[in-house]
Amino acid sequence: MALPAIPDELLVEILLRLPTAADLIRASAACVSFRRLIAGRSFTRRFRKLHPPPLLGFLDTGRLRFHPAVPPHPSAPAARAVASAADFSFDFLPSPCSSRPWSVQDVLDGRVLLERPRPRRRESPSNEMVVCDPLHRHYLLLPRIPDDLAASVVHAQGFCYEDSCLVPSGDHEEAAATDEASFRVIWMMLLPTKPVIFVFCSGTGQWRTVPSLTWSEMSPGFVLSTHVFSFLRRHYAHGCFYWTSCSTEKFLALDIRRMEFSVAVHPPCERKPGENVVIAEADQGMILMFVPKPNTSPVIYTVWRNNGGRFTQWQMEKPITLDSGSGLMGAAGRHLLLYYCGTSSVGRSCFTRDVNTFQLERVCSAYPKQTHAYCNFPPSLLSSPTVSIGTPHADIWEVEDVVPVPEAREAGPGGVQGPVLASAAQAPKPSFDNNGAEAGRGGARRWRWGWGWTCGVCRGQVAEV
Repeated sequence: MALPAIPDELLVEILLRLPTAADLIRASAACVSFRRLIAGRSFTRRFRKLHPPPLLGFLDTGRLRFHPAVPPHPSAPAARAVASAADFSFDFLPSPCSSRPWSVQDVLDGRVLLERPRPRRRESPSNEMVVCDPLHRHYLLLPRIPDDLAASVVHAQGFCYEDSCLVPSGDHEEAAATDEASFRVIWMMLLPTKPVIFVFCSGTGQWRTVPSLTWSEMSPGFVLSTHVFSFLRRHYAHGCFYWTSCSTEKFLALDIRRMEFSVAVHPPCERKPGENVVIAEADQGMILMFVPKPNTSPVIYTVWRNNGGRFTQWQMEKPITLDSGSGLMGAAGRHLLLYYCGTSSVGRSCFTRDVNTFQLERVCSAYPKQTHAYCNFPPSLLSSPTVSIGTPHADIWEVEDVVPVPEAREAGPGGVQGPVLASAAQAPKPSFDNNGAEAGRGGARRWRWGWGWTCGVCRGQVAEV
């Protein structure tokens, strides 16, 4: 007697538990009924939520070049496909201008946040920003921060520090309730009295400001002028951003679920002068901080664990020792990002190391000091656009006049807005380079100093590139 057919609902649950996207594609090719279920938009959305996109390589923030994963890394075939299909030179972005080039600020789940100076900076404290999907050539120009929201920044006096980044979707419940093409962007400025944060949501197309405590309310006795030049690197772990220092015992934390700032204290240990720490995620909501010890060769990192409680409750773990010529660049989730300068027999390379299993994998033959980890699904049933084609939200400032924001568009490789390319094979080949630069969730830092803003004009500015 023939066995009864497996219900579609049960098949979906089985297919969702396949470990990798490659396994899912093989199942789709093996059976027509499997493909019918897998091709459904609801299935691909659920699979993407349950299985984070794999690490495919690194994006050079300075040269706009992609360093793909190479064999024997398991993501090498997918990385090669993305390198062939995507445009990491960003030629499809609007209004190319040599005097105001776009620069990468952050990379997250296939999206890239870029900035460039506004032609009339006095009209807004923030740079011009765009979020794009280089694989599908979609982009969305962000509107400038409204005058009423920006008033607190425009009239600020004294030292200032600013940063911008994409916001992770958070836990699985929050991610499942959010459209996969929706995203948020944070623009932050540290003022002498308190931090100021603005949040852009692609769903509403609007900026909003978030109330914040003053520095003295967060940490009695804290004075920004003595710490502002120390917050040099941004990290992310378990729902919080961290801005750490290579010279002070303080660091800044932002809980993205509550949008609340706090000032925390580093673990009680010595650090190698001029070297920053690395923060990574661990199981069960734990946070690990890797602190380079002074006067050690090869470099030894002390490891401190925080169980998600107060940042005064650090517990020391077993230290790790890296090979000579190696160092930590940053972290992406639970993976440490390591570089190896190379010897006569082994060339320079970048590796990942799982903080839970300690498994070490070589990613690419590059030494990227200022790059971002690029994670995404390769061109397949799972590679849906991560930036929507939507309705214009607000106005942006161009060179002469205020003009409507264009819709998020698909663009050809030459930067001209137009229809989708008929085939990914028509895309221009990206450039590959073995020189690169800071990995992980870090971004470019911008500093300002002087007497602040007078009549809407900043008295002084220095940019760290």
